[in-house]
Amino acid sequence: MATLPILDVQQLQYNQVADYGQAWVGDFGLDPIATQVKVYADYGKTDLIDTPLKLNINGRPLHPVTGVALSAIYAQNDSYSFNLTDKNGVPYLVDAIQFSLS
Repeated sequence: MATLPILDVQQLQYNQVADYGQAWVGDFGLDPIATQVKVYADYGKTDLIDTPLKLNINGRPLHPVTGVALSAIYAQNDSYSFNLTDKNGVPYLVDAIQFSLS
């Protein structure tokens, strides 16, 4: 299982914060908006959440039910793509960030 480092992704974007935008998680090598994967709010994979995840003013993903800001989200796979969109749905990234963890 992969831990998706939300804050590290933001730092890759020259410290841009995707305030009130959305976070998308997809298959490695593919557009994350078109190929969404299962993600979880907890490491134990018991709290399945849908993407895109809404982001708060600080660019942190919000739990879709509780509204609590999450410091990380978790994916079943070890490889995935990730993208952020702003509050108007415009991607912050020209290409999705690709992660492959071992």
